[in-house]
Amino acid sequence: MKHTIILFVLLGAILIPVWFVAEIRYADEASASTEVMLEMCNAAKSNRDQFGKLVILFGDSIPRGFGLKVFADEVTSDHPLYKFRSISSTANWALELNDRPERFVYCGGMDEQNIKNVVAAGVIRSGDVVVLEDAGDFAGGTAAYYSFWWKARKAASLPDVTVVLQSMFDYCDRPTDGGCVDANKYDLVRFASASDAGSRNDAIRSAAFATINPVSGSALSGSTAFIDMNWVMDTWKNSALAIDGVPVILGDGIYPNVWGQMKMTQQYLAAANLRQYLTDTQEIEEYVVANLSALSYGSTTFTASRARVRQNPSRQLGVHGITCQGKYTPHQNALPERFGVI
Repeated sequence: MKHTIILFVLLGAILIPVWFVAEIRYADEASASTEVMLEMCNAAKSNRDQFGKLVILFGDSIPRGFGLKVFADEVTSDHPLYKFRSISSTANWALELNDRPERFVYCGGMDEQNIKNVVAAGVIRSGDVVVLEDAGDFAGGTAAYYSFWWKARKAASLPDVTVVLQSMFDYCDRPTDGGCVDANKYDLVRFASASDAGSRNDAIRSAAFATINPVSGSALSGSTAFIDMNWVMDTWKNSALAIDGVPVILGDGIYPNVWGQMKMTQQYLAAANLRQYLTDTQEIEEYVVANLSALSYGSTTFTASRARVRQNPSRQLGVHGITCQGKYTPHQNALPERFGVI
């Protein structure tokens, strides 16, 4: 019995410190990951003057970057598709190649308080563009989801700042490696009550086109744009599969792959009025061709010439400005049924 007690005490003396060290290490790793994830945003907080115009992304793991099936801030530089690890990395590479001073920066989730904190830190300035995105499994109903978006829009609405809202896509009906819950289905009407009528995308559209009594002059500051990303990705997905046999969504039915991410990048660049300046894409095209096998996603018909096709930068695609009346005329410009970088 004495030996048993002594052994127990010794094991306790060893295990407790090990457990404590493991907890500290886990916390340190999580903190380090957050620092990397928000590195550029934190740099803007420390010294905003080092940047020109910013396109600031607020949202979940899609703007954080998950096109390579791992978070962008966890992708190592030796990965063959490292430069396509996120929307921001792709856009910033194109901007750098064209000697543009603007930059994309991810600043975390689109919850109201986080946006207010970024505003208070002086990151968002006159002329900037704020992009709001959410594709998560929001727990509340449609009314609560509308409130979530409306509060985020209000928090980001500053003088001479464009706030971009967007509908969301999902392909939960045909996931190949995992599934989606109903809360991931953005066109699904989940609740029967009048207060929660409509889908998640209906709530986003309502938040985008709502105004605060514009007649009395108390409308939100700045301007608002809306991207029907649900329609954009549906059109892109269907044409890419039909013409080139290339999927643009990962197997879970939620996350875009590199090509889906590229389409979102195009949309954000258009909303920020920057695509017109990206005339030099040769290095990006060569990067695509060098990694054509990986970027074919199993297609046997996708070719280098198809991958290099240049999109028309003057097309605004699915981006729509919002008037004070909140009118919305969808899809005046059809998407080109072609591949192409940026």
